[in-house]
Amino acid sequence: MLSPPERENETEDIFRRLKAGETAIHYETSLLKKGGSPMLAAVAASVVYNRAGEIRGTSAIMRDITGQRAAEERLKNLQAELIHLSRWNTMGMMASTLAHELNQPLTAAVNYVRAARRLMDAGPLEVGRVSEFLDRAVGETKLAGGIIRSLREFIDKRESQRTPEDINTIVEEAISLNAGAPDIHTVIETRLGSSLPPVVVDKIQIEQVLLNLMRNGLDAMGDQQKKNLTVLTAKGAPGYLLVSVADSGPGVAPKIAASCSSPSSPPRKTAWAWASPSASPSSKPMVAASGRRKNKPTGTVFHFQLPVEDGGGHD
Repeated sequence: MLSPPERENETEDIFRRLKAGETAIHYETSLLKKGGSPMLAAVAASVVYNRAGEIRGTSAIMRDITGQRAAEERLKNLQAELIHLSRWNTMGMMASTLAHELNQPLTAAVNYVRAARRLMDAGPLEVGRVSEFLDRAVGETKLAGGIIRSLREFIDKRESQRTPEDINTIVEEAISLNAGAPDIHTVIETRLGSSLPPVVVDKIQIEQVLLNLMRNGLDAMGDQQKKNLTVLTAKGAPGYLLVSVADSGPGVAPKIAASCSSPSSPPRKTAWAWASPSASPSSKPMVAASGRRKNKPTGTVFHFQLPVEDGGGHD
């Protein structure tokens, strides 16, 4: 095996670290096979001592992981495609309510501009009131623009990126994307914890999970006269925050109750989208634990936990 030019000094550096006192070093490196084809290898290097305890040399065990990493990359790309398609599917289901949500600020902006025009035509010119109406029109158009930007971010095809995020902001944006309650009988309530540390997540993927759970809850309540949907955030297990979505529906049917203990077997027609917050083989899972329980007096609570940023644990 040969080291490519850019890694020629890597072996010497590993040897120096072992001589300096490190007993074992595990790392991945790129090598060239005899034919010149590249190979990705996992290497475990350690010190070899003689009976007197003196360093006699070093030992390196290499494992070809080229195929393994290629398979992981293919799986990652496939997951990205599925996530992207799932977002488009969610947007299709939300199309009518989103049109209504956009129509409100745009209609308000038009009305403010017309009011300003009427004031200008009526004379004498009231500059202050005209400016006020125009400022309100600008505010409404900015609101509509914000909704469009949120939608573009939601459906954008991109690499999964975990960053420190405010979970309460994620919840509020997911509710906004849900375009509010579908009828006058529905109440969407939030119980958001205060002074919560940031969570390290892919914001768009967690929004998608919340959207699916909220729509599942609304679907479960069907034609009930009174529908209550509650989204809660709070401190969970050490190092994690708890997020739950509760509905006041009839609950999960007994014949499928066993299957909904697993995220891979969603109990309702729109999926949990637990495929979205998946972890790479070498990283901490984005969703640490998930499950469901009965709501009181009726309904179901679905909950999951998200890791907080380092140093942001419990008091």
